Amino acid sequence: LMFIQFQKRIRSSRPTWELDEHEPVAGNYYPINAGIYIEDEDLSLVVLTDRSQGGSSLKDGSIELMVQRRTLQDDSRGVFEPMNETVGGMTAYPPYGDATRIGPGVIITGKHRLFVGKGYAGAATARTSMDATFSDPLVFAASALQGKDVPFEEGAFNLISSTLPPNVMLMTFSRMIDEPSITFLIRVGHQYAEGEDPELSKDVTICLGTIVGSQRKIISIKEKTLSGNRDIETWQKQRLNWGGNSNEHVRDFDPVECVKDGCMVSLKPMQIRTFFVQVEP
Repeated sequence: LMFIQFQKRIRSSRPTWELDEHEPVAGNYYPINAGIYIEDEDLSLVVLTDRSQGGSSLKDGSIELMVQRRTLQDDSRGVFEPMNETVGGMTAYPPYGDATRIGPGVIITGKHRLFVGKGYAGAATARTSMDATFSDPLVFAASALQGKDVPFEEGAFNLISSTLPPNVMLMTFSRMIDEPSITFLIRVGHQYAEGEDPELSKDVTICLGTIVGSQRKIISIKEKTLSGNRDIETWQKQRLNWGGNSNEHVRDFDPVECVKDGCMVSLKPMQIRTFFVQVEP
């Protein structure tokens, strides 16, 4: 997986030129940011990671991951020293020091989650769990005097009034403290790419009212660019129009449709949209 889309790799092959392979291991290792899978007509094997690492399938039916790369000898690749990271770092390089490594070698562990799915369903199998794997829940705890009640304003709190569709992720929900009114930054994303699942890869429509809660009335909605620093309408007017006859990479943004039941937003496969939502106090 690269960023949010899976990139298909075929061992010892390149899609645009004839490969003359001299490094069968290094030439088939790729960066894995969240997950890797192999599949055939019978089964799919998925491995999800909690950090970036190298990965490959050097033999049919197998997946291997390189969690950490450490050597004790120089590999003669130009840096004139081994890739030997140590806990205490190292002394300065000559002429200010002797470049001595301090402490034991750094050990990286991490977690790997394995899933087995149906044939040609590797991407769909991975999508259902990869976000939960990469973004673990944050658990907070605090102490209190024995015998005294903790002054919680609410014992339980759930802002979303109803469950989002299974192919939609609430990526960001944050109050904008520099806004004069009660305004939330809401970023939602479609979790599936085209062709990954017969149903979950379809366009989906959600209601922003379910995210801000049934007890808050929406006053206004402004769609922003992905980073949230510009209005989408301004960006569309000022963006560079590339030459050529193809517009296949230009994506129009459907407007937000506010109806009686709430403000509806549509998401296409792999689309991420960002909004400033102002609500009543």
